Amino acid sequence: MSILSFTRKTSSGEGDIGLDGADRRSLTFTARTDVIATIDAIKAGGPFQQFSQFVDRGVTNQNLVCDGIKPKQISDLVWEVQYNFSSRPNSTQDNSQNDPLLRLPEVSWGQEEVQQVTRRVWAVVDNTLPAADWTFVRWPFVNSAGGMFPQGHTEVKHRQVLNYTRNELTFSTYWSAYYMGRVNSTSWLGDEPYQWKCKSITGQWVWETLPSGQVGYWKVAYVFVFDPDGWFDWVLDQGNYTNTLVDAVQTIREARTTKNLPMAGPILLDGAGAALSAADIAAGNFIYLTCLAARWWADFNALAIVIPP
Repeated sequence: MSILSFTRKTSSGEGDIGLDGADRRSLTFTARTDVIATIDAIKAGGPFQQFSQFVDRGVTNQNLVCDGIKPKQISDLVWEVQYNFSSRPNSTQDNSQNDPLLRLPEVSWGQEEVQQVTRRVWAVVDNTLPAADWTFVRWPFVNSAGGMFPQGHTEVKHRQVLNYTRNELTFSTYWSAYYMGRVNSTSWLGDEPYQWKCKSITGQWVWETLPSGQVGYWKVAYVFVFDPDGWFDWVLDQGNYTNTLVDAVQTIREARTTKNLPMAGPILLDGAGAALSAADIAAGNFIYLTCLAARWWADFNALAIVIPP
């Protein structure tokens, strides 16, 4: 990964003197890369360490050391990078009353109830064993003949909802639209891929009067929904036709009984277009197809969501 350009958005350092006497300022840049980059790569790619390197010395009488970098992805190849500088780096001074961007996020947990069609149920492999030795598997929700219920069956499912709000320098409509409706493609918040979905990202512009004057910033609200079963749509492989090789030719045929009559309903398939064998049906080796288009995946780690302990 290479940073093709670093363009300064702010003409001079913005900031103030903190309650601890430290001079704190920030500069914002637009970074353009040649390939999709990670947050760590963007942080490592910036060469700036001393405030005096890219701000007129008249702004301050002392060198300010880089005290933090906040990258935010605007699009696949464009990042907005905020550099924070301080005359007392790593100071424990809480300057959040003078800088809304330093305030801790607001975090709350809730739940939602949804009605969904029952496709699979948990079943005990062998209930003759002691309960402590039971093994559970996901079985299709079918009738005793292995067929789907004509009108389906719905159930109430409960999901956890994470509401996360923080103050940000900018708000990107592209960023919001990109993530909305997508699921995590990598591990996130300690959970497995495809278990979290971004429900919405909304922004509200806020004006606030501080001791240093009036400032404006974005209050950005993120809503994520957690489903331990994942956000795949598990569909039982079945149909009214088979698609198999007949005399070395791929042939689609209507499923028929041993008396060459049309089947009364769909038959179970083996994942390759052929009828599922009686042995597999007896053993419960049903085939499921998962539906989740690649375009609906995203790396949620790029959002830099941190849950306070």
